[in-house]
Amino acid sequence: MNHFQETFLRMTNYPDMRKVELFIQQMKAVLVLKYSFVMRNPRSSISFLLLPLTLVIFGMILDLHSTPVKDARTMNITPGTLPPNLLVPVFVYLYSRNPIKQKFVEIIKNYGVPFQFDFTEGLDDSLQSFAKYTLIEWPVKWSFEDFKRHVHFSLVSTEDDDLTIKLYYSRSTFHGDAIGMQLLMSAWVEQMLGEDFSIQSAIQLHPNHQPVGYGYLNSGTAYLMAVAMAMVPLPFAYNIVSEKQSGVKKLQYINGLSPLVYWLGHFIFDVAMYLLMMMPTLVVLLFSGITNIHLIMLFKAVMAFGFFFFPHIYVLQFIFKRPATAVYFLLMVNVFFGVLIGMVLDCTMELGNFGDHYLISLISETATPNYSLCVLLGLVLDNDSYKQDVEMYMNKYWTSNTRRLCIAWSIVASLEFKIFRVLRHVIVLCVEQITDDKEGNLQEDDDVSPEWSKNESSSTSSVPKRSEGKGPQKATDKHAVSLAKLRRNFYCNFRLVNALRNTNLIIGVNNGLGLIGPAGSGKSVILKVLAGELEISSGDAYVYGQSLKTDIFTFWKDFDSE
Repeated sequence: MNHFQETFLRMTNYPDMRKVELFIQQMKAVLVLKYSFVMRNPRSSISFLLLPLTLVIFGMILDLHSTPVKDARTMNITPGTLPPNLLVPVFVYLYSRNPIKQKFVEIIKNYGVPFQFDFTEGLDDSLQSFAKYTLIEWPVKWSFEDFKRHVHFSLVSTEDDDLTIKLYYSRSTFHGDAIGMQLLMSAWVEQMLGEDFSIQSAIQLHPNHQPVGYGYLNSGTAYLMAVAMAMVPLPFAYNIVSEKQSGVKKLQYINGLSPLVYWLGHFIFDVAMYLLMMMPTLVVLLFSGITNIHLIMLFKAVMAFGFFFFPHIYVLQFIFKRPATAVYFLLMVNVFFGVLIGMVLDCTMELGNFGDHYLISLISETATPNYSLCVLLGLVLDNDSYKQDVEMYMNKYWTSNTRRLCIAWSIVASLEFKIFRVLRHVIVLCVEQITDDKEGNLQEDDDVSPEWSKNESSSTSSVPKRSEGKGPQKATDKHAVSLAKLRRNFYCNFRLVNALRNTNLIIGVNNGLGLIGPAGSGKSVILKVLAGELEISSGDAYVYGQSLKTDIFTFWKDFDSE
């Protein structure tokens, strides 16, 4: 038992404390134990903390040294240069929180013809309705189906100095989209003002959906950040499964530690570690030129992702016995189901097949434990499937993931708290009753004192000693022990456990051996077997799946030979 575990035992063994003081003392003990376990290898822990920051900086360097792309050519129109008889179509970017100023609209009206579209179709006198009519409803009436599918919207921004309109064309990656937008505007002017009027504009294509420097992150930074987020849960999964397998988690049962305090301490410590991992990354992005509203949205998504993946991580300890297996499984889920499905969803939206997009989204949301990573990728890349208001989409994001959060915590509670313990208690009682009937005279509370007295009364001169590299010598019958007969059952927190089957390793065998368990559970017998003072004649004891006769004892012999 190391220093931190002794500290934990000492800190949690105060039954006379008040409830608040006991809660604080136990919480402090859990945090100290958690810190000692996580920092057992400081170099690897620090490297995992710096992983997201390193990948994001690397992505920013790649974007900085990539071939520069010119911004999309904007069409600048000022009221002073407009002909008196020309009406300028004003398109509203619904995603923006700042609508067009009414003053600018009044100036446009003074220079041109008032807005001329049919109000009898349920449209109100607003810029939003006008933009919807211009971009969606009006092209349908004039056989612009292709434009309706490819051209979604434009961005209108104003400058207070010269009141300039800047039109950013969305989804202008393909040449046909840009030409389609020009034809749409020309057709609008021709139909509204007559054939004698026309409007000319020039558009320069670029590979991004939006001009470089506007909106979200560049492609290299965004994808590497998504990969980093896929790897963030891995150290948490490794630690939680390692704690379960090393027997540290069993301390809560032995010392009467409340499972609620145990999980709350875990959650507080893990959230603190997660913030240490992500805050430097968000600070770097703040100085990279990202706008405030997009940074706030990215911050919300990152924080929500952190809160949502923790319960999924905690469930892994009930499924996997080896930390490496849990980490490989989680990496597969995050990368293949998170990042790749996010890319597939983006591709399906590019093709315009909304039915396939909805089907893939529904299947992935239902089947993927960590679907929030896929949603985070969509938020970071500003996929065309998420052209909605920020608050509306974040509400949808929280709602869909809150259901997952409740399901995951319900699984943790059913496996950890009294519901599962009571069920297991009933099942174990039935199993033990059947086993006792088959074994004959073995009673549930048989004491091991006769076996102890037999071993202690033997002459020390005849006790076989350990030979160098050879393990214990062949023992006589009186120095042999039948582990099948050293069977003593006892109750622990509403569950029936067996002395030898439930003896727990508190330290891994590679770091040294220590056994922890109630008095009379057979700890000394196992240590005597390992020391060569006793030999197993029949039966076996298993410590977290490792056989005392084969696995642990083989390691002991190899360790002595070194």
